[in-house]
Amino acid sequence: MTTRTRQSQLLLPLLEVLDDAPKGMTAAEAVSAVADHLKLSEEQRRETVQLPSGTYRALDRDVRWCRQKAVLAGHMDGSVHNLWRLTPKGKKDLRFAMPGIVVTVFETENGAAVWAQAESAFGHIEDQSLNLIFTSPPYPILTAKDYQTADDVGTYLDWLTGLAREFHRCLTSDGSLILNLGDAWQPGRPTLSLYQERLILKLVDDLGFHVAQRCHWHNPAALPSPAQWVTVKRVRLAQKVESLWWLSRSDTPKANNRHCLQPYSDAMQKRLAQGGEKGAARPSGHVLAKGAFGADNGGSIMSNLVIAPNTASNGAYQRYCRDNGLPAHPARFPEAIVEPFIKLTTEPGDTVCDPFAGSLTTAAVAERLQRRWIAIEQSLTYLRGGVGRFEPDGLRVAA
Repeated sequence: MTTRTRQSQLLLPLLEVLDDAPKGMTAAEAVSAVADHLKLSEEQRRETVQLPSGTYRALDRDVRWCRQKAVLAGHMDGSVHNLWRLTPKGKKDLRFAMPGIVVTVFETENGAAVWAQAESAFGHIEDQSLNLIFTSPPYPILTAKDYQTADDVGTYLDWLTGLAREFHRCLTSDGSLILNLGDAWQPGRPTLSLYQERLILKLVDDLGFHVAQRCHWHNPAALPSPAQWVTVKRVRLAQKVESLWWLSRSDTPKANNRHCLQPYSDAMQKRLAQGGEKGAARPSGHVLAKGAFGADNGGSIMSNLVIAPNTASNGAYQRYCRDNGLPAHPARFPEAIVEPFIKLTTEPGDTVCDPFAGSLTTAAVAERLQRRWIAIEQSLTYLRGGVGRFEPDGLRVAA
């Protein structure tokens, strides 16, 4: 029995094969090229579907359906009979997904990487189906970059608050939302924007989120920034810390800090070996009873400060990007800030989502920890590079 390729998985291959044929293709040529692109078997190519009007090849019908959808979206030129070719808009949209496009690029047993804008993708996610959303949304930066545009703070807050309304809808009643946010500066001034505080107030006051805890990521390897104020005029300190806001739908989200214990320090291991405290008073005035901290609980409780250098330069992901001529995402975060929070707030089999997936760090950690996952990214280029974070044997390329 053959496994029929879903219609939604054919749109991206169709656009890609047409991108390689600037003069266009006939319908038959396009269908054949899509089949070659997806490495479909002869049996899959010849599969038929029975309709009241007759018997048709399923692949022909499905690819023609994709062509009609692409014409309506402005991605393909529909003015010439039996000549399929991309419009300039279609060529542009092959890099960044435009509103309405939701295409699964690849899958594993546990999850799916989706090419789409987050707003479009969340329209396909069911209510209360996500246990954790861990993501680093774009910051309200002053200069546009390859992976985001520059917006004024008011526009940014309205956009992210609107999207967070979808986050709230899709989270389980005990689910968590963790936002990695970096500081932004006032235009031309050495003073901080309060966009984070304004955003959190909107999420709490307008949407009903709760702040479970404010955590921090310390990246010792971060370059001194912003350069104008830190290294040129030398009137500010180097920024080395970013916020990890832990929000939740209720004030009692699912969480167990026993699942993310940290290795004991040398001093603690020595204390355990000695049977705990000797009963001394600390400079703070606290008196520790004899034998206190003498029980080995398997590790120390994780603090709300995560120290994780972001220095990886020759891992599997970077090598895959180099070998395949793909750019590495410039705003990656390390697995070390993702893993403890997935362990803290979810269990194996729970679903983790990253709506701004970038290089798919969150997805790769969720896969390793046997969580289900959904990774949403609007850049097809970065999704192609993110494949390098996964074992090839476990991948199924869907588009």
